Amino acid sequence: MDWRLRGLQVGRGPMMLKSEENLWVNQLAIGGLGMWSGDIPLLTPHALYISGQLPALADGSLPSGTMAYKTSLCISNLKAILTAAGSDISKVVKTTVFLTDMKNFAEVNGEYEKHFGVGGSPKPARSCVAVHQLPKGVEVEIECVALPGGGVKQADEEEMEARAKG
Repeated sequence: MDWRLRGLQVGRGPMMLKSEENLWVNQLAIGGLGMWSGDIPLLTPHALYISGQLPALADGSLPSGTMAYKTSLCISNLKAILTAAGSDISKVVKTTVFLTDMKNFAEVNGEYEKHFGVGGSPKPARSCVAVHQLPKGVEVEIECVALPGGGVKQADEEEMEARAKG
């Protein structure tokens, strides 16, 4: 699948990122979740908003395993979307972790710490919320907000350039 993104117009409000076919068809998508942007990140000039990711494999299946493993799958799915959108996990500024049982917090947190705030990058702000249930009966879901590929400075420069062109 070709992940090159094109047709982005900075400075014209929020937009969905689109692939070459003008549709974002993500191999990680899990269908049937209703009104949900799924794996289509929403890009503004200053942020990339990624919907909550479930612990799913590329084929959409939801494997069993430890909470650490399920957390790693959620984060792997976030990483894939960030990469496809030209950003990366070091540019994540906020995450929200949803758990169906807070007794799993320590195990989820142990896996989370392996991916965020490593290599000198700052740890993102984080909320962890206990919920009654999650889509597809999963026990963990993670969403994030990240800076665009070049960060805010690049987005500002692109926005000024786009406005200058009219």
